[in-house]
Amino acid sequence: MITIVHGENLVKSREKLFQLKQLAKKNNQELTSLLAKQINFPTLEKALYAHDLFGQQHCLVIEELHSLAHSKIRTKYIEQIQKAGQNLDIILWEKKSLSKSNLQKFPRAQVFTYPMGKALWDFLDALQPRASSKKQLLLALNEAVEQESAELCFIMISKRISELLALKLGSEMNIHPFVKNKLRQQQLLFTQAQLLDAHQQLYQLDKKLKRSQNLLSLRSELDLLLINL
Repeated sequence: MITIVHGENLVKSREKLFQLKQLAKKNNQELTSLLAKQINFPTLEKALYAHDLFGQQHCLVIEELHSLAHSKIRTKYIEQIQKAGQNLDIILWEKKSLSKSNLQKFPRAQVFTYPMGKALWDFLDALQPRASSKKQLLLALNEAVEQESAELCFIMISKRISELLALKLGSEMNIHPFVKNKLRQQQLLFTQAQLLDAHQQLYQLDKKLKRSQNLLSLRSELDLLLINL
């Protein structure tokens, strides 16, 4: 059976993936995890058909299959996964919401969707360093945190700043043209130095959180980040 977990709400989708992995272990399945960007045909075939060789129940997790560029190779991967999914438990985890056309390629899959709320999208689109916008930004952050969580807001702020910095530095991004154009307009509101500084602040905050060295709550840390933006 194929199970798909997708959507921009990375906190909830990761929680679901963890639950599915725990269930596989509870059912005495051998768990294998692959990152799509690191696979090739031999590694994928080995993971898909290992259970046939040794007669042991397996559960295969493949992360970010649809982050690969549209190509004959990705199409072939999908065909192999569809075929193997008749006899093998396969979990596809995606960090973005899949389109209907992508989901239609897996008509029998069990699908769990975790979209991100409008408040967080609105907040991310409003991010800018102009002093006059601070109060509005803080209010928008408050609404986003209430609708989602401080953890998800932190993840998405980090992602947005990284995207803006990449565009500022001239990097090409494999994203929808509409989204890319919107980000290009937003990055014009920042200087390169401002984006680098925000990126560094987020990096330092991430280190503090991982080491439990933050004296303030994550919500308060995010408030300070916006004030210092």
